[in-house]
Amino acid sequence: ARLGQASNALELASRISDKPPSHHRSFSLTRCVEALCELGAVDDAITVAKQIGRDGSRSNSLLAAAQRLAEAERAADATAILEEALAIPREVRSEQENALLGAVGIQATLGKTDEALTTANLIERQRPRHSRAIAYICREVTSKGDLQRALTLTSLAETEDVALLSVVEGLTSAGRFKEAEEVLGRIRNDEQRWDGWEALALRLAEGAKATEAVRIADHFPKELSYKADTVIQSLAVALAKEGKYPEARETVVKRWRSDPISRVEALAAMWPESRAALEDAGTAVAER
Repeated sequence: ARLGQASNALELASRISDKPPSHHRSFSLTRCVEALCELGAVDDAITVAKQIGRDGSRSNSLLAAAQRLAEAERAADATAILEEALAIPREVRSEQENALLGAVGIQATLGKTDEALTTANLIERQRPRHSRAIAYICREVTSKGDLQRALTLTSLAETEDVALLSVVEGLTSAGRFKEAEEVLGRIRNDEQRWDGWEALALRLAEGAKATEAVRIADHFPKELSYKADTVIQSLAVALAKEGKYPEARETVVKRWRSDPISRVEALAAMWPESRAALEDAGTAVAER
């Protein structure tokens, strides 16, 4: 499947038992759908998904393919596959909610905000997936440029901070960093707030915006230092990609001056961009 050979993958899968409770064939075909979607071979992914025997797995795979179709702006095809997926029976409550959650994502991606809200409200407001559904909608509305409506919609979520985090993610993806910081100020829950700061810092790091990314990384509390480490490593790789290896190296050394193991990990991530990183990593290993 990873080679795009959907028919061969199906033929091989036909030899695998699909007996409960393991459902090995369904599991394998689900993985194949994921691989084909990653390749952009969505039509082949749909063909494979329809051969999955286990109802829940078949529905999830069709929803994943429909999401890709929505992202490719194939609205009619996405809607048809979505309807097919939702028609598959699901007896377990959590599986029903997952299907509705997937539907919300597809409808929101297609710009059908009102339909997505109607679907989201089929999930009980007190259930965590309802807040996640509202969050999906808020992110898509934000990405389409309507920040004020997105902020208004966050109040529909039982856990409003989850929805506000999705707005932050939508703003950072669009490069609207100042507005993202302003929305972060509205988040009261520590976990969601720091997740938002991490998303913002990573986006800045990926854009090689060193000063801004480091400023945020330096403010992470000690117990979340691993988030700051991820930001600094992403920044170093981005700088190396831009041909700024000396600056990337200095960023790494400054962060982990007395920790050669962490320096090795960060420098090793840069070696495809600069072979000099391997020499520096070797020096750090020698220190250890």
